[in-house]
Amino acid sequence: MRPPGGGPACSAPADASTLEPVPARPTHATLLVTDAVYDPRAKQGSVAILVHHEDGGRSEAALILTPTDLERLHAQTGRILADHEHSRGGAP
Repeated sequence: MRPPGGGPACSAPADASTLEPVPARPTHATLLVTDAVYDPRAKQGSVAILVHHEDGGRSEAALILTPTDLERLHAQTGRILADHEHSRGGAP
């Protein structure tokens, strides 16, 4: 084999032993039931999440949030909660 445009020849075993599996793509993430943690030294927060993949697999991860991210998430979840309350007939 030669790379496109020329160059030195390369080869690989014919048994495909050098191929890496392609991981399934993530579809969404959900919160794990653990406490969020704020690290004052790193000046960031961390929330444990469960990442769901197209093939049905799942993997745990951490969502790292800067102070700006935390403020934005607080505002967004506040709006979601207000919309939820309004949809249930609660006060706007």
